[in-house]
Amino acid sequence: MTSENRITALGRGGSDLTAVALSVGLNQDMCEIYTDVDGVLTGDPRLIPSARKISQLEFSEMMEMAALGSQVLQPRSVELGAKHQIKIHVRHSLKKGEGTWIMNLEDKMEKSVVSAIAHDPNTIVIRISNIPEEEGFLAHLFSQLGEESISVDIISKTETVQGPSLAFSINHEDVQPALKALKKFVNEKQILVVKNVAKISIIGVGMAHHSGVAGRFFSVFHKLSVPLHLITTSEIKISAIIDKKHLKKTANQLHKEFELTQNESPKQ
Repeated sequence: MTSENRITALGRGGSDLTAVALSVGLNQDMCEIYTDVDGVLTGDPRLIPSARKISQLEFSEMMEMAALGSQVLQPRSVELGAKHQIKIHVRHSLKKGEGTWIMNLEDKMEKSVVSAIAHDPNTIVIRISNIPEEEGFLAHLFSQLGEESISVDIISKTETVQGPSLAFSINHEDVQPALKALKKFVNEKQILVVKNVAKISIIGVGMAHHSGVAGRFFSVFHKLSVPLHLITTSEIKISAIIDKKHLKKTANQLHKEFELTQNESPKQ
């Protein structure tokens, strides 16, 4: 509640966070969230028509999906559920049957290599050519962006004939404040804003224990002749930034490559 005793939501998607927080405060072991979808799907059905409902997800998988573009749950609600071991059940408000359970699945023997495809069309890449090589330049530059509340996602530094260059991705809403901050460090002519791009990711806890996932991921881009702007990886996700015009065909091909349309567990 506010200081004026008005009930308020805890930020965008705050109903999710409020529900999980109430479950924690009331010493419950689960929280059911009723929404307008059947549960969490293997991809956005508007982009991937063959996307299907996932019966169970690890907390870590759902947190990655929420951070990478899935809009089913607010990321902070999943973090709170994981911290207090509150199982979250996402289900349809007008249909019977189970939705998706988000919980700790450490004891589950068979885990899918890849559980879902996520995408974020609100991505922009900023490239800076011939950056100074002086010590502390990157620290000062990214500290300035942080002070402007600009969240930087993927970062890549490369050496070229002309000198070192830097590329990083941000949300499209942060472009203007980012440019304003960058002009304090480099000449405007060194900055290139790459628009009409999107981030696409595969997520799955099984990736940490299976080899060859990266090869299968990149083979899709090679097969479709889709160039990559930036790449990042972690134990349970691989993300790439591509031209937005290639997003639909790439998402559907990745969904097919990792057999996410099948009811049985994908091949290991």
